[in-house]
Amino acid sequence: MDHAVKNGLMPDRRGENGSGAKLSKTDVNQIRDRHSWGDKCTQLAKDFNVSYQSIYRIVNRKSWQDI
Repeated sequence: MDHAVKNGLMPDRRGENGSGAKLSKTDVNQIRDRHSWGDKCTQLAKDFNVSYQSIYRIVNRKSWQDI
């Protein structure tokens, strides 16, 4: 898959380019900043209308690793 994306054979569907993406790169940066300032994952999940697990994965760089 990486080969196809690099060579222009397939579009890059990671991050905000994915069909089911609810967050943008700006949102992800805000989530990481706010978490580092002390905001809890549960509050961030409510504020951005996504699951706790999504926030947890963003904060711990399990998802959105390219940012």
